[in-house]
Amino acid sequence: MKKKNLLIAAAGIAAIYCGGIFFFHNHFLPNTYIAGTNIGLSSSASAEKTLGIQSSASELEIDGDKTTDVLYGTDIDLRYDDNGLLGSILAEQKTYTWPLSFVQKQMYEASVTYNEEKLNENMSQMDCLTSKELTPSEDARIEYTGGTYSVVEEKYGDVPDKDKLKAEIIEAIKSGSKQMTIDCYIKPSITSSSPEITEAMAKINSILNETITLTSPYTSYTLTKDDITSCIKYEDGTVEIDEDGVYLLASSIADTFNTVGKEKEVTTVGCGTFTISGGIYGYEVDIDKEAEQLAADILAGKDTERNPVYSQEETYDFNGGLGNTYIDVSIDEQKVWLVYAGEEILETDCVTGLPTEGRHTPTGIYWIEWKTTDYQMTTFNAYVNFWMPIDSTTGVGLHDASWRSRFGGSIYQSDGSHGCINLPYSAAQTIYNYAFGTMPVVVH
Repeated sequence: MKKKNLLIAAAGIAAIYCGGIFFFHNHFLPNTYIAGTNIGLSSSASAEKTLGIQSSASELEIDGDKTTDVLYGTDIDLRYDDNGLLGSILAEQKTYTWPLSFVQKQMYEASVTYNEEKLNENMSQMDCLTSKELTPSEDARIEYTGGTYSVVEEKYGDVPDKDKLKAEIIEAIKSGSKQMTIDCYIKPSITSSSPEITEAMAKINSILNETITLTSPYTSYTLTKDDITSCIKYEDGTVEIDEDGVYLLASSIADTFNTVGKEKEVTTVGCGTFTISGGIYGYEVDIDKEAEQLAADILAGKDTERNPVYSQEETYDFNGGLGNTYIDVSIDEQKVWLVYAGEEILETDCVTGLPTEGRHTPTGIYWIEWKTTDYQMTTFNAYVNFWMPIDSTTGVGLHDASWRSRFGGSIYQSDGSHGCINLPYSAAQTIYNYAFGTMPVVVH
């Protein structure tokens, strides 16, 4: 009897199993899901109807950090599009394993259609993209505050990337999700550890820690950190020269190192020690070229000691620039001394300019600009044998004056020149022979 019962039970189980195989030839296995909808045990037609109803009536909750939006299937004309999926699942499902499907899920994404324009329109009104409470991400940056450069850390915001959000929404719809959490916030493109920041800060620190010293025979100046800071700027991830700042610094350096026209103490063989100002002789900084050199020195980030970039320099770096080779012109004494390598070569009488406006001989330190013989002074229709200009802007120079028979004394007060230093022929010849371009000439 017991054996008979076992046979009956086995036959029943076999019948059920075989019936299941037959049934699942045109019905979906249990736990078959499309887009989150269970179509198990349904026929193809029934499943298609169910999916159509579910898709049109679906809703998706979209959760952000500060916002919650709901997208309804009807808002975007969401429709299930079989596209052969149901038939493919039926054809491929293993009917002989149907008992296992009660404990195993088969998940499929749905093929759906939707109105792209309506989806875009709905997204444009979502709080997760439009709320005033949203905070954009901020890149890390370098700022100059309180006399120093420092890194301002990046900030992570809660504004989604619209294109990525759209892709996430479409994926959620296809998978049949009822809820999704936004995971596509726009991140800072530059962080405090980005090369743009770390390399720039390393460059800035290198620049600010360098020592740049300018020297001349009269003074020296070491750039301060404030000087250097005023010459640099950080833009678009790079350390650059602030052209306005470096030009202002070069101008300040020129004020410090220029000696043209400034008061100097000199000592001459003929007149001893005295102070003198004026003239065109001396150091003069070329501001444009000095600015270029400063920019290069600063960006180099290393210690530098050099002279300023001059447009003109003094011939000698001692005795106020006169050195020990010069021409000394005394207006009061109406004398000229020629000194070469510390030795007095010549002392001679002269006639300087008439002491009136427009004809007086200007005082200061000048230099022989050039020299020539047999020169026609067109302004005064006068011919000279030896011409040595000391200031082309005023036309003043040293020359012989064959039209004069006497020199020195007080002649200049009533019959002075138009500003030039008139010399006897032999004296002019001697001075001419010793004179060279940039030879200092002090007039006092």
